Amino acid sequence: ICLITITLDDGTTRTEPYQLVTTLIDHHTYPAQALTATYAERWCCETSLAELKTRLRGSHRLLRAQHPDTVRQETYAYLIVYQAIRWVIVHAAAGRLDPDRISFTRTLNAVRIAHTHPATTLADIEATILDPRHLNPYRLGRIYPRALWKVFGSYPSRHQHTTPIARNATYTLTVLHPQPHQRKLAPPARTPQTTAAPDP
Repeated sequence: ICLITITLDDGTTRTEPYQLVTTLIDHHTYPAQALTATYAERWCCETSLAELKTRLRGSHRLLRAQHPDTVRQETYAYLIVYQAIRWVIVHAAAGRLDPDRISFTRTLNAVRIAHTHPATTLADIEATILDPRHLNPYRLGRIYPRALWKVFGSYPSRHQHTTPIARNATYTLTVLHPQPHQRKLAPPARTPQTTAAPDP
């Protein structure tokens, strides 16, 4: 169990308990503090899905395949291309900066242009994507509240905000170690069952 406190740029704080269920039970190899620190990495997962579904494939673009086998083939093709572009990003960032600072969209466009110009080298692509004017800001602690394009329910609308919804945040993790008597869950209480006597 971990208490996670989030502090926004404006000083607003919020603390909530989270319970992590994992099969990594070796606390020497996988200490609780290291596991709970991955909480902040969830944003990277959302960004990767957006890059794969929207940036690479194209917004509102359906798969062309019409058969389960060819759908899998087309999906694997997208995944292979995605990993190849990610390799270019990691290779360019090696020993220089955090790979998250390099724009996926800019790298994708640079690779597409290089595909039509055979003389383009990997060094040319890296020079393009490492241009300081186009690097992403450091945003590991960024948060993005739930918002909708159309207003309904209790969530805000994207169109109601004149400034970006995403904001920077810092995280404070406090791991709570359960007491020995709390580690074993009590068995569920049994409800007595009665059987009606058959009619004579």
